[in-house]
Amino acid sequence: MKTLSDSSTYSPDTYQPLHPSRELAAAKAALLTASPYSELAMAECASLLGKLFHQSGGKFTNKQLNAFAALVADLLERDPDDEGGWLFRSMDPASFTKGTVGYRPFTTVYTAMAGMMVEQVRGNRVWQPGTTKAGARVPHWQRATRFRATPWLRKWFSERGISRQNWADHFKRDYSVPTVSKATCPVVLRSGNLARCRTKPIRLHCWLKPRRWWRGRGL
Repeated sequence: MKTLSDSSTYSPDTYQPLHPSRELAAAKAALLTASPYSELAMAECASLLGKLFHQSGGKFTNKQLNAFAALVADLLERDPDDEGGWLFRSMDPASFTKGTVGYRPFTTVYTAMAGMMVEQVRGNRVWQPGTTKAGARVPHWQRATRFRATPWLRKWFSERGISRQNWADHFKRDYSVPTVSKATCPVVLRSGNLARCRTKPIRLHCWLKPRRWWRGRGL
């Protein structure tokens, strides 16, 4: 019998295991607004990221450390017994604009974590013909990338005294920062559509700069 490993179209980079749609639909937003609060959490986040980057012979930046810690905080806070413990986040660069974590630092650490520390289901978008005379395609169905912490990542922090049960003792979330949209995958308007939106009210958010917990630590 022919298996997936025998197929010419299969590769570890493209194959994604099937997960119940119920679990993926129940994913919660990765806010990326939390940061290490205890000395232990600060030290362990820096230590693990250092080990991760050491494998590729590089060094991490402060922005990458901030992104890594924010992502780890969201991953560890999520209950793995709640519909699989999935999180979602749009990987569109525009969704990171003026946020607490930048697009480039996030994607750098996220890519390095994928596999051993993070399990993911890539987002996708289905297009359909538009109703305008120009015939531009519009999204028919879309879903942002889903991801969750692997048992390895939870075990690594648990062995060092950090788990979901004592999350509040080691991480602190900044609730003054606006959260991401509840939309599973935001739509980016083209320049031609922006002119038609100028007469409509636009909600403005006051984005606040994150507290740089790593300042003064020699990192």
